[in-house]
Amino acid sequence: MDDNVKQRLVGAVVLASVAVIFFPSLFDEPDDRYIGGQSQIPAAPEIKPVQIAEPIRPEGIAPAPEPQAMYQLVEEPEPVTPSVATPAPEPSPEPPTPVGLNDQGVLRGWVLQVASFSDQAKAEDLQNRLIKAGHTAFIRPLVNSKGQQVVRVFVGPKAERQALVAIKAELDQSLKVNSLIREFKP
Repeated sequence: MDDNVKQRLVGAVVLASVAVIFFPSLFDEPDDRYIGGQSQIPAAPEIKPVQIAEPIRPEGIAPAPEPQAMYQLVEEPEPVTPSVATPAPEPSPEPPTPVGLNDQGVLRGWVLQVASFSDQAKAEDLQNRLIKAGHTAFIRPLVNSKGQQVVRVFVGPKAERQALVAIKAELDQSLKVNSLIREFKP
């Protein structure tokens, strides 16, 4: 086809589309829209104050004592306890880890590393299973020492390390894993 014919056809299509768009607006009657100056919001209702009767003290209830009398300490005689030989205390299996701040001044916490996955979907699946089981679970992606991207699944954090020991035993048995208790790093 000749270029002149192509240009004429394109021009005809453009003119036809412009006519289709603007032709109806030329022959439509203009809309007379009126915006009223009156508000359609009803007037504020009249609110009457409610009178509440004074409370009536039921019979048989004594009035409260004066504040000075309420807070005075009553001295009680110390009970005399006979001295009995006390057995030596049994050593605890694991001393409790002190709750407080770590070296950086951040509140110390503990987490349970349940598993590591190279697949993000598997990690999210385990996280959702742990959450449905009632645990606080989260995931963290990182690059391991071999340069591979891994996603770790954690439960916690807890303020005391001892609180995770029971959870570790439960999850190790139910998931057949060997989880690790680690210090929480936010």
